[in-house]
Amino acid sequence: MRGRRAKTSLGSISAVGAGSNSRRGTSSSIRRCWPIGTRGAAPGPCFGWNGPRSRGHAAEGGHMPGPLEGIVVVEAAQVISGPLAGMLLAQQGADVIKVEPPGHGDPTRLSGHRRAGASAIFANCNRAKRSVVLDATDPRGLELLIELVGRADVFTQNFRPGKAAKLGVGPEAMLARNPGLVYASIYGYGPDGPFAGRKVYDYVVQAAIGMADSQRSRPEGRPSLVRNYVIDKATSWATAQAVTAALLARERDPARRGQHVELSMLDVGVEFFWPDGMVDHTFLEDEGTEKVPLNLDFYDAYPTRDGAVAVYPVVPSFFAGLCDALGHPEWREDPRFADHANRRRTMAEFAPLVGEALAGFTTEEAVGRLVAADVAAAAVVPVHLATEHPQVRWNGSVVERVDPQLGRIQGPRHAPRFGAAPASPSPPLGDVPGLGQHTTEVLLGLGLSEAEVEALREEGVVGGPSATHKQSLGPLR
Repeated sequence: MRGRRAKTSLGSISAVGAGSNSRRGTSSSIRRCWPIGTRGAAPGPCFGWNGPRSRGHAAEGGHMPGPLEGIVVVEAAQVISGPLAGMLLAQQGADVIKVEPPGHGDPTRLSGHRRAGASAIFANCNRAKRSVVLDATDPRGLELLIELVGRADVFTQNFRPGKAAKLGVGPEAMLARNPGLVYASIYGYGPDGPFAGRKVYDYVVQAAIGMADSQRSRPEGRPSLVRNYVIDKATSWATAQAVTAALLARERDPARRGQHVELSMLDVGVEFFWPDGMVDHTFLEDEGTEKVPLNLDFYDAYPTRDGAVAVYPVVPSFFAGLCDALGHPEWREDPRFADHANRRRTMAEFAPLVGEALAGFTTEEAVGRLVAADVAAAAVVPVHLATEHPQVRWNGSVVERVDPQLGRIQGPRHAPRFGAAPASPSPPLGDVPGLGQHTTEVLLGLGLSEAEVEALREEGVVGGPSATHKQSLGPLR
């Protein structure tokens, strides 16, 4: 019974040497996986396409070893900015071990639509990982975490500044123990500074970097947030890229030294927003600067009789085709719009004319006329139909599979195609891990016995299913 058992010693783990890497790939983890669009209803006319529906992606997609095969990542990150980075690494072949706290685990497990203990957003940020539950506030749980990080290639965490060091898993301690480690710290505002200790979410950074101000809606001029976790996701991609760059640096170093990589959501947001968002503030001297606005206020979707069309009337090469497609060749001769410079200055007059003309067409008519005139334009597709877009189907951009716990799910195929022919089978999405599903196999890989794992589970140090019938996939290094 809990409380009557002597505390379990972890001394046995120190005797385990650097063995072969623990691998998560088993035949049971590869399920049916096929591109969305190889079956089902034909796309509607709003897509402007009724041709072939797929370029032949295989219905059965086996595991495709990625460029990070053999790399072990320990992830002590929650929500989106860290976990999505881990999933990107997993999709490129890394063995990602997600460490979750006891109880409910990663908070996103309970966010929004959920089934069988996992929410949709958790599934979308954590596929193809292994989940280990341990209590790092217990010295024995902390020892297990330290042992895992000590044998890993990469450690990612998004604790508040200073928390990792207080726990004993800060970069100095971990790099001293494992000199080849790539240690990635993801912060909100940064590791120090006047705002470093504040809580940060995506919307906070959007507000802080000028992004919300740039989204001011017309005509009232009210600032607005992008209704998407754009900063979290950009931070994830930046983290995954930085980790792979650091791994490359380690490969090139004769001593194979790792390093501490630091990112903040604020810094990523500033860099991500800057190229177009800060054009008015890039040149620091007005003298000699010709000020020509990008007119992003007119980067918009225009209503039609039955929907909306996205078109950017500022683009110079579109002008003649736009005039003809919308049935207004006289716009070409209008002195207000005669050249690109004039149109930029008078866009507030030109854009409403474009809107009025588009309002007279159906979406299918408008897109057909514009595309025929070689104008870049597209129907605004409702979210629930996005997976049915003909090019999404053709590319195999979205795949469906049967997850062992969640049943039928769908998600995006990892965008990069590493050296494969375009029509080769896509790799599967990967299982969504249950909370603590892999605790036993990972700890057995550290050298603990099933009895030791079970004792730690009874004492609340680790979590997940019982050790009975669980098997190790081999020692973790």
